[in-house]
Amino acid sequence: MLMRYGDCTVATNVVVIPAKRASRRLPGKNMRDCAGKPLVQWTIEAAIEADIGPVVVTTDWPELADMASVFCDVVTERPKLAGERTNL
Repeated sequence: MLMRYGDCTVATNVVVIPAKRASRRLPGKNMRDCAGKPLVQWTIEAAIEADIGPVVVTTDWPELADMASVFCDVVTERPKLAGERTNL
């Protein structure tokens, strides 16, 4: 992503974490407890700690979106084109 600051153009990184609700093998895995917190929270915290850039979570699960909004810079709805069987 390129961002413009006055006369300068600066390249920045963005961390995107896709977290869908459906899982063929383990339904609801992203919100399952893993050592005291939801599985996806470990991923979010690692991305924040890496300090690569803004952290964006994209999900089709309102409860996950609520949890992620506490930590993340941006939480957005998973695009409809990204269906249940779509891998990113």
